[in-house]
Amino acid sequence: MTLSLLECLQSGDVPDWMVKGRTVLIQKDPAKGREVGNYRPIACLPLLWKLLSGIFAEKTYDHLLANNLLPDEQKGCRRRSRGTKDQLLIDRAVLKEARVKKRWLAMAWVDYKKAYDMLPHSWICESLHLVKVAKNLSRLVKGSMGDCRTVLTANGARLGEVWIRRGIL
Repeated sequence: MTLSLLECLQSGDVPDWMVKGRTVLIQKDPAKGREVGNYRPIACLPLLWKLLSGIFAEKTYDHLLANNLLPDEQKGCRRRSRGTKDQLLIDRAVLKEARVKKRWLAMAWVDYKKAYDMLPHSWICESLHLVKVAKNLSRLVKGSMGDCRTVLTANGARLGEVWIRRGIL
């Protein structure tokens, strides 16, 4: 297994089966029928892809930290951060302080809904280039993106295959 992952990393080629997921649609409430919003998708990915992308994520994160490239505002993707929950706690503390000191305060939240699902693959590759991620890791990500797909099933029946053209697998 280690040799297979190392070969992928060195060549930048990922076998098709490694980036082919499976998504099972589970009906939430049978009384609501076949309405689109009445299904919960459960996505499964091959274990080797999870291992490979986990290694990639670790190396990239270390690179971003070592070169001070991760903005302080990016709380959600930092280690040992609870993302939104941390932000809510900080906001509560700031609001309490403003009330105690009787000062005016204005705050705004920006929430990019499903941000990872919306990024074009070209921008992900460009971002890796901009922060100077190792060429073999960039080549691996770029090489895997063209083949990312998931097979949709519901009630044991295959519904079709969906190609992932934006975002991450």
